[in-house]
Amino acid sequence: MKNVMKNINIEELENEIILEYCKTLGRKNILNINPSKFLKKPCLENYIIDLSVSNDDLNNKIINFINSNKINSDDILIFIKNNFEFDIDEKKNIETYFLINNFSDSIIYLLSINLINYQIEYFRFYQIISELLFENDNESNELYNFILIYIKNNKNNINQYISKNIKFEIFYYYINVLSKKYINIYNILNKHEFIKYNDELSIQNLFLKNLFTNWYNIYKKDILDNTVNNKIKEYTIGRSILSRILCLPNL
Repeated sequence: MKNVMKNINIEELENEIILEYCKTLGRKNILNINPSKFLKKPCLENYIIDLSVSNDDLNNKIINFINSNKINSDDILIFIKNNFEFDIDEKKNIETYFLINNFSDSIIYLLSINLINYQIEYFRFYQIISELLFENDNESNELYNFILIYIKNNKNNINQYISKNIKFEIFYYYINVLSKKYINIYNILNKHEFIKYNDELSIQNLFLKNLFTNWYNIYKKDILDNTVNNKIKEYTIGRSILSRILCLPNL
């Protein structure tokens, strides 16, 4: 098993382990999602969890779900407001639009498909990070460090971690999947003039601010207390669920 792991790439890992893990998410419900020290808890309805279990033809399943009238446009508006920042006028415009339109409107229909897809990926990412990779607070400094590395966006540093740490590689891969979906939704909102245009870097920063709002609050305090270096100098590498699956003592 150790030799297999040395040669495995992220796509193989996704097919062999991550997607199999996602099939177990049906045991969750909106009342038993564990809080994360650093990640914002996803905005959920039970149908998001149900759809998260599926790996095949997910987009068509989302479309069929919307067409079956099992969701209302208020849910989509909640998802938008939970993930995107609006000024007063933008918020008023989008709320008015959703008040007078429904899924027969092509814009709401398109946003619904993309937002449900995003919420599914968000929930999966949240669970992969908070349960599969880091299942207890003893490992939190490593995740704290991962987030800092990602936000600093030093390509050399990122590449070094990817080559040496499979947990960081998984973290990096799935956060980028999520980021692309976020930017795509932002572009839809901008195209239809619900939101003012921002450059891609600004959108990425909004995405990170939303996702890691808990982490930012801790980090700001650590900056004032001058404790950041102490936290990232040595962090615990414990036996996550993933390491046990792979039969490895450490990852």
